[in-house]
Amino acid sequence: MDAPTRVLTAINHEEPDRVPAFESAFTNNTIQKHYGMPAGSATEIPKIPDELLRLGSESKDYAKSMYKKLYEFYRRMEMDIVVSLVSLFPRTTLKNGNRVDEYGRIMRTEIYEKDGT
Repeated sequence: MDAPTRVLTAINHEEPDRVPAFESAFTNNTIQKHYGMPAGSATEIPKIPDELLRLGSESKDYAKSMYKKLYEFYRRMEMDIVVSLVSLFPRTTLKNGNRVDEYGRIMRTEIYEKDGT
């Protein structure tokens, strides 16, 4: 069963071959390397997140190149659902660099020292 069929089967209250897999974000270099992706290639954290989101929402070519790597990573992990640029846009950037999304959630970027993620 492919990912769209699996997800739609579950939504229709039918039994898919397995529970659809989803994770909102993978930013760990060790996990990326395990699935054969160069560290940071699928989930690079930009120095200017607001600029990345602006470019992604204004340029189809930029968004396409960004998502192509991300979707390949999720495909290798056998994930069925992938988050896209339709939500979670930072609406405000706070003085400390944290961002507030359209739902009022405060997001921050942290570095995982063990592998530089």
